[in-house]
Amino acid sequence: MVRVYLAGRVWETDYRKHVHKHYGKILKIVDPMVENGAFVDMEHKKVIHNKSVDDVVENDKALIDTCDLFVAIVNEYSAGTIMEILYAYNRNIPVYLIVGFSHNFKNDIWLKYHATKIFDSTYKCYSHIIEQIK
Repeated sequence: MVRVYLAGRVWETDYRKHVHKHYGKILKIVDPMVENGAFVDMEHKKVIHNKSVDDVVENDKALIDTCDLFVAIVNEYSAGTIMEILYAYNRNIPVYLIVGFSHNFKNDIWLKYHATKIFDSTYKCYSHIIEQIK
């Protein structure tokens, strides 16, 4: 089963749920939030986990290394997501980005340079992945 790293801001909880629900039976979704035992408290806008900063970052990097594909949703800039994109790119892992039009990310030269392919919807991205593995 193809392993897909699920990147994006920690606040993208609806996106993460959607991907697990709709694509989790076809693809092995590697979600660092789940793997790190993190919980997002949307009411108080904080992330709760029991790991050190070093442990979280090193675990995320190790998880990326185990994946066949890297997919990031970029609706807003996130330093962590951008660093994960660069890390996956440097490891020669295909980088697929789902970008929102509201901030013109599709024309960001750094994102374009490091992306294998850029999509404007989750559906288009994951449909492309599924088509590629058939």
